[in-house]
Amino acid sequence: MAGRLQKLSCWVGLVLLAGCSSAGQLTVTPSSSSHASRLKMDFPTAVITSPQAGEYDVILINDPADQSPPPVKGVLQPIHADPVMQAITLHIHWKPTSSSLFHEAVIANATLDWYFLGGRDGRHYDLLQYHGAAYVMLDSTPSPGETVELSIKDGQMTLERREGDMRDVLGPSVLSGSVSAIRNDRKAAELQAALRDRVAGARPGDAPMPAEGRLP
Repeated sequence: MAGRLQKLSCWVGLVLLAGCSSAGQLTVTPSSSSHASRLKMDFPTAVITSPQAGEYDVILINDPADQSPPPVKGVLQPIHADPVMQAITLHIHWKPTSSSLFHEAVIANATLDWYFLGGRDGRHYDLLQYHGAAYVMLDSTPSPGETVELSIKDGQMTLERREGDMRDVLGPSVLSGSVSAIRNDRKAAELQAALRDRVAGARPGDAPMPAEGRLP
């Protein structure tokens, strides 16, 4: 358990080292009127890697704990719920060519997972995981250190897993948007490992979350 908590404590550092110059702007349109209206989300961190020739993994992070202003000395701070961190992973199975016809957009070339991760009663992790597929275009083949522009179209996703008390905020939804991601293989691997560890902790009866560095 100590080893897992140590890994989690590195989360904020990994996000900061990944850099904030990369970003994703995504739009989510729930299919049901019983869920939230159209939403627009920003992801300050976006990293891409290539696990093998022709395939890519993209990791996007939005962590309010990293963006919260520091408390002002002598000012009473309000009590609030733990912030909810969001992470999106995309696995692009093949890269469309620049000559691809528009009708190819109906073919999904990527799988996607959107995670909402928060705290419950200071002891357990809450989790919502949405899973689906999308059509993703890349404007180039990035080498390490280079930035690539991605366009996400017609991403169809539904709730796949729910742990804890968080409500299904999206339901079946359509995802679209643009991402500017930097190619950093090492940081991508570290973020993927940290995310897997965080998701694995979203089970009842787990150990308390650290008092400080709440979202590693």
